[in-house]
This record gives sequence, C-alpha cells and structure tokens, in this order.
Amino acid sequence: MDANNRYIYSADASRIGQDAGIKLGADSTGSLRDEASRDATLAFYDQSAVNGWRIVGTVPLRSLVSGVGKISAVTWVVAAVAALLACGIGLFVVRIIATPLGRLRTLMNEGEAGNLSVRAAIRSKDEIGQLAQSFNKMMAQITFLVEQMRISANDVLRTAEALTETSTNTAGAVMEISAATGHIAGSAANLTMEAEKS
Repeated sequence: MDANNRYIYSADASRIGQDAGIKLGADSTGSLRDEASRDATLAFYDQSAVNGWRIVGTVPLRSLVSGVGKISAVTWVVAAVAALLACGIGLFVVRIIATPLGRLRTLMNEGEAGNLSVRAAIRSKDEIGQLAQSFNKMMAQITFLVEQMRISANDVLRTAEALTETSTNTAGAVMEISAATGHIAGSAANLTMEAEKS
C-alpha cells in the first residue's frame, strides 16, 4: 500500500490501485484489528524506509482461533494427568515416609509402656532407615542398662543378706562373750571372797 492506503501490489490483480479499506496507524510498524468487514481480520504492517510504502499482511481471526478447542482439550487432559501424577507422588511420599514413621511411633509407644524387646524392621538406607537403626541401638542400650541394673540390684541384695547373716552371727558371738564375761566376773567375785576368807 502506498501512503494513501491504495494497493500497489496484491495477489488479486484487480485490487491494484484501489483503496484498501484498512485504516493503518501513524506508526511505521504495528497491527490492528479490522472488524468492519464481514470476516474480522488482524492486520500487520511495516513501512519501508526507502519509499514509504507499507507492506500489509492480514489474517482472518477465525483461523487464529480455530485451534482453541484443541488447545482447551489438550489443556484439560494435561491438567488431569498432572493431577493424577500429583496424587501418585503424594501416595508414594506417604508410603515412603509417613508409613515407616507411623510404625516407628507405634514401636516407641510400646517401648514407653515398658516393652524393651521391640525392634524396628525397616532396612532402607535413607534417613528413615538410619532413624530405625538408631531406634534399635537405643532400645538395645536401654535393655543392656536395665539388665546391668538388675544384676547390680541382685548383687546388693546378696551383699545385704550376707551382712544380715554376719550381723546375726556377730550378735550371737557377742551374747556368748557376754555370758562368758559374766561367768568370769562371777568366778572372780568368788575368788575374791575366798581370798578374803583365807
């Protein structure tokens, strides 16, 4: 199109020299929407710096929006697949993390109730597996300490029994010594009396 908006060249030779019917902006390049015609179009133009002519391309809007239905369908399918994938990942995370932690919590509750024989059966190498190994070591250590305390308590009990027996024997010996001392004192008193008579 020239500066007067007349066709200089067109695929339809009958349009050459006629008014294009498109009012372009004052800018040297741009786009506009032409809804005056029966089929709405989108026009793009660019002005030549040499002769001022404008190269104009038009596209019917219906051809631009013809794929919207397919794009919408693909968008919904992708959204549904993403939602299913998110649910799958969520279930996987629950299976990998929440379930083993729930088992460990149950074992800890049993240990708190006094059952020191509980052990975790988780054998994975991740952090939860390491936590299970630490739990097993802790329970083994607590069991060892309780056993040591039981052995020490039995030793103390045996020592107390031995001390009681020794105290009883010592008390008996003291009674015998006391009786013997009493006899000796009586004999000494008799000897004293005999010595006085003599």
